[in-house]
Amino acid sequence: MPTPQIQNKAPVLFCDFDGTISERDVIIMIQEAFAPEGWRDIVDQILNTRTLSIREGVIQLFKRIPGSQKDEMEAFVKENVKIRPGFEALLNFCQQHRIPFRVLSGGVDFFIRPILAPFQDKLTVFCNSATFTPDAIHLEMPYYQENCEPCGQCACCKISLMEPFSPETHYRIAIGDSLTDLPMARVADWTFARGQLIDYCQQENISTTPYETFYDVLEALQHKLEFSYAN
Repeated sequence: MPTPQIQNKAPVLFCDFDGTISERDVIIMIQEAFAPEGWRDIVDQILNTRTLSIREGVIQLFKRIPGSQKDEMEAFVKENVKIRPGFEALLNFCQQHRIPFRVLSGGVDFFIRPILAPFQDKLTVFCNSATFTPDAIHLEMPYYQENCEPCGQCACCKISLMEPFSPETHYRIAIGDSLTDLPMARVADWTFARGQLIDYCQQENISTTPYETFYDVLEALQHKLEFSYAN
């Protein structure tokens, strides 16, 4: 089966994790369950007043949680995190049509990889990693780009992870829900947005397609591919 094209370009999907693949933001869920008081102020500085960079904010959030709670956190995530409906159907469609699916997340491996383990042959994950000490969780951010001109504040530079897929040859599709996905939306050919990302994109006059489940994304993608073939 030939790889489908949109506007004579090969499609590729770039998808956020927290609040996008997961129904709720897992970082927030972990903070609610395990963090000491004061974490909400940090989140407010990241998302609302925007006086704290995403990178520094995420580091601060996890540094306040004792690493001795690792087992409890992993059990909590396994029991409570729900995947947004339609995710597996979209992955199956992408695999069938040889459309790359990249998960780009400023979240952390200890909760992302176990949740996505059943789908590991259908996607590629880029995220932060954690080291646990008795008093704190320390983050390593291999995809942070200090000199990223459009941003330079993200815990995971999603723009740099999109760059290997040239806009000259690839139709780049972004799926997200929050401020961390705004840089993706700025450079994508097509952005699926929900939650706060819709508001952020409207403020910058970025066109988006709203979604609630991945079935919405799948239906829109199928329609666009069919339209491309028809023309």
